[in-house]
Amino acid sequence: MPQLDPSYFSGQLFWLGVSFVILYLILSQVAIPRVQKIFDSRQQTMEEKLAKANAYRDQAEALLTDYEATLGRARGEAHERYRAVTQEVLTEMAAKQQAVLDTLQGRLHEEELALSQEGASVQKELQKVTVDVAAALLKKLTGRVYTAKEVRTLQEST
Repeated sequence: MPQLDPSYFSGQLFWLGVSFVILYLILSQVAIPRVQKIFDSRQQTMEEKLAKANAYRDQAEALLTDYEATLGRARGEAHERYRAVTQEVLTEMAAKQQAVLDTLQGRLHEEELALSQEGASVQKELQKVTVDVAAALLKKLTGRVYTAKEVRTLQEST
C-alpha cells in the first residue's frame, strides 16, 4: 500500500498541510462569516419577536386590568339598579296593595250598610210575618179575628 510507504510521507504531509491551510482560509474567510451572519440575523429576529411578544403581553395585561375594572363597575351599577328597581317595585306594590285594601274596605263598609239595611228590612218583614202568624193562631185559638194593631199591642204587653 502506497499510503504506508515511508518514502511518500513527506509529500503526503506537504499536501496535507497545503490542503489544510486552503480549507482553513476558505472556511475562515467565506463560510464562517456567512454562518455567523445567519446566526446573528436569527438572534436579532428572535430578540425582536420576544420584544414584540412582551409588548403584546403587557398590552393584554393592561386590557385585562381595564376589563376587570369595567366589569367591577358594571356589576356595581347593576346591583344599584337592581336595588333601585326592587325598591321601586316594592313601593309600587305597597301602594297598589293599599289601594286594593282601601277599595275592599270601602266595599266592605258598603256591604255592611246594605246588610244592615237588609237586616232591618228583614226584621220589619219578620215582624209582619210574626204578626200575621200570631193573628192566625189567635183566630184559631179564640175564634175571633184580630187586627195587626191589636196583635202588636198584645206582643208589647207580654
